[in-house]
Amino acid sequence: MSQRLPSKLGKEPLIDAIFEVRFDSLGPAASLMPGLVLPLLDGGATAFEPLPAAQLPPEIRDGDENLKLAPLMRVVWGSQFAVLFGDRTLSIGCKMPYAGWTEFRKSILKVMQALESAAFIKRVYQFSLKYVDFFDKSDLRLSGLQRFNVNLSLGPVQVQDEILNIRCEIPDGEFLHAVTILTNAFVKYPEASQLEGAILEVDTHRIEEHLDRTALLERLPSLIDAMHDSNKKFFFSCLSEQGFLELEPQYD
Repeated sequence: MSQRLPSKLGKEPLIDAIFEVRFDSLGPAASLMPGLVLPLLDGGATAFEPLPAAQLPPEIRDGDENLKLAPLMRVVWGSQFAVLFGDRTLSIGCKMPYAGWTEFRKSILKVMQALESAAFIKRVYQFSLKYVDFFDKSDLRLSGLQRFNVNLSLGPVQVQDEILNIRCEIPDGEFLHAVTILTNAFVKYPEASQLEGAILEVDTHRIEEHLDRTALLERLPSLIDAMHDSNKKFFFSCLSEQGFLELEPQYD
């Protein structure tokens, strides 16, 4: 695939984008953090939605490694963004259609300003940027692994059109990409029928990065730019030449 990255795609596959920080907290951050974040949101919040994990007792959540990090409340911010609060996580997601990195970046930095006043947070031990892309089977020509830069065989079988679910973690300098490929996935859009296709998820985070709140906020603009660039380059490296051209790349 060409080393030159496109500025946009004629067929945009992106369905989800989220930035997340994980931290150790001295108190129930899901209850404390909204009071710090909401005053920062231009135009204010337009909806508050408790999430399923909030219905479980804290003792049960704390005893399960997955539930520990589950968001407990979702706040809708305007038409483009949502902020999710957990007792050990704070994240911001971009609703589709994607607003673009410039706007998403501004929103990430604005929400994360709340960490400056969050004295109950002892340290941030992970931050990540995740993009999820969906390739609609009915809209695109390629099938199975043809669109991905993957060469896989099991025993005597060269895997091509078989149903496949791959997850692996790939170091990339200062970053680690947690990559998932599903060749038989289903997505349900609001007010639309269920669609079938393939998913490529690239979740990029720093390797062994432990920062206090002050250090993180000072470095966050450059850190998220580097993380975004690494994620974008890796995404395109995961596509075959055919898969790349299928998305109708455009250049400024």
